[in-house]
Amino acid sequence: MPSIVRFVKLQETYIVLIKEFGKWYEEAPNGGRKSIPYEWFLGNCESVWSRNGIVLDCLHPFLTKRIAT
Repeated sequence: MPSIVRFVKLQETYIVLIKEFGKWYEEAPNGGRKSIPYEWFLGNCESVWSRNGIVLDCLHPFLTKRIAT
């Protein structure tokens, strides 16, 4: 299942699969980071933007097989 993460100040939006959040969720209570670094999104997530009149084309990475379902 995908989630959408928006960085308002940077005007960037990313699609993240819920299973990717598992690492961060599990490590946080055991002294791990409480937030996910921006650099992680750059290297591990697909960015989405407006395209062909669609305000936020979230399906494009799935349709082009850049994200496996």
